[in-house]
Amino acid sequence: MWMTSLEGQLFQWNQQLYKMGNKHSKGGNWENVLYFIPESDKTSDITHNIAHEGLESWALELIDGSEEIENVWVYTQPPHEAQLTAGLLYHAFVVLQTNEWWWSVEKDTGGIFLQRSKKKEFVKEYFRMENREVPLSLEAGDRGRMKMEDLIHWLYKQREVRKGYRIDDRDMNCQGFAKRVFDEFAKSKFWELIIP
Repeated sequence: MWMTSLEGQLFQWNQQLYKMGNKHSKGGNWENVLYFIPESDKTSDITHNIAHEGLESWALELIDGSEEIENVWVYTQPPHEAQLTAGLLYHAFVVLQTNEWWWSVEKDTGGIFLQRSKKKEFVKEYFRMENREVPLSLEAGDRGRMKMEDLIHWLYKQREVRKGYRIDDRDMNCQGFAKRVFDEFAKSKFWELIIP
């Protein structure tokens, strides 16, 4: 059986992907990659690790960039252990809805994570197939704008996966990242961060 050039490239690239355990992000060291979890409601732990340089090519081979972002929300949750010991009062993440999928995008101590599912609860209430800390709080919501390809291009243009993570720097932690994503892809609203 012969493969097309694109299929061959994807096959070779997929051979280089890592399988990560569910606990990698909890206290992990920052890596300059986007972790894409294509079906977060499945029991598989397959995660695609996409370096900054591959965002605009490989990510868009895995994601249908033409999906319109219909709605966008910011949620917060109590911090996980690594964030709690550093005095971070809450973890923030963004949930997106397209006509095909539900998505979450967030920054953690290990990298930037993009999860996808056919069911909202698997991106809102779970992170890497584990229950999120509760209670979850809805901070902001709005109609969405642009497409998933715009999200990938924005991550690349802003060099988000290269910024690293500093818990004591709001611009480089999960809260600043969630604000930037929401403000960019919400149709008419901005999320005002609460500064303790």
